[in-house]
Amino acid sequence: MLQWINKLTSSGIKVRCAELFSQAAPPVTPAPAPAPAPAPAPAPEPEEDTLDALVKRVIAWGVERRITLNSTPEAQLLKCMSELGELADATLKDDMPAVVDGVGDVMVTLVMYSETQGLDLAACLEHAYDQIKDRKGHLTPAGVFVKE
Repeated sequence: MLQWINKLTSSGIKVRCAELFSQAAPPVTPAPAPAPAPAPAPAPEPEEDTLDALVKRVIAWGVERRITLNSTPEAQLLKCMSELGELADATLKDDMPAVVDGVGDVMVTLVMYSETQGLDLAACLEHAYDQIKDRKGHLTPAGVFVKE
């Protein structure tokens, strides 16, 4: 390696390099600074994630699609039974993403059924809770509820 460096030096390359580097370099124009990022848009108001708010959004969805106008309680009940069958299938297959989808679909069809019947879903749930809240007992491992 040292021989190679000596050869370069003796051939005048070193001198030529020195000449090149001693010349004034052209002025370097700095790149313009990047424009500041625009201020982020204000976040939209968060929607309520309560069950009541979701039910209202599902009802609005059903109204927009004329489901509540053109459907019947019987049709929505059959749709609910179909979705319940899909939920049972997903449960038996232990397919959790399909179970989540199935629970949601059953809920949507129950909301639509309640609307076609002129019922308030929350009032129906409250009525059912009032019927069971004071029951005493337990569920056995075999799935049988034993009343006290």
